Amino acid sequence: MRELRYEGLSEDGTHLVLEDGRGVQYTVAVDEAVAAAVRRAIHRSSVRQSTGSLTPRDIQALIRQGVSVDEVAAQTDLALDFVERFAEPVMAEMDFVIQRARRLSVHSAGQQILVEDLVDRAARRADVPVEELEWACRKTDESAWRIEALAHGELAIALVFRVSEGTVVPADVATADLLGSRVVDLTETRMPAHWDAEHPAAKAAARSAAARPTVTAAPLPDDPSRIF
Repeated sequence: MRELRYEGLSEDGTHLVLEDGRGVQYTVAVDEAVAAAVRRAIHRSSVRQSTGSLTPRDIQALIRQGVSVDEVAAQTDLALDFVERFAEPVMAEMDFVIQRARRLSVHSAGQQILVEDLVDRAARRADVPVEELEWACRKTDESAWRIEALAHGELAIALVFRVSEGTVVPADVATADLLGSRVVDLTETRMPAHWDAEHPAAKAAARSAAARPTVTAAPLPDDPSRIF
């Protein structure tokens, strides 16, 4: 393919004037298709310049790992509205993951119990209305998410949701106690393969994790009957 370089506009301003390496000139009509292509090219260039080596895909990976929009903006020095643009579809995805997990059943003492019923147990244990529980999730590998319900900042339940299998299992001792089950080992959140220690997204994730307060499980009540 012959490479052309931009020389300028035609005298009437309706055509681009291009020239090849031999000095032969060409003209291209400036219609809406060309104008739209130029706008897209400018946008892609501005994205690359504004994020440095941090791509929109990296921003979305940070959101999936549980880093908030505000934290991404603060830890990467990117504009908040720029981060929000790429975070919105991921946040919608995460909300879908949470809602899907809540409709599944989890194994408990030889039978299956709906996650929603488990949520009710956890809410009563924490002495809060179910609707006041706050939900969060983060992706831990290609097919697993950690789903959490928090009551007043304390962890009420934590589950591992494996999307490919459509299963949920307890991810911490308190949730396992609610189910009369055992904790399933969960590998720590995996970083994307191209994130080495010096990658700006990896550094942002580490700074956000260090600054985030530790979420602990709510203590079990003295009276076991309160669980149910």
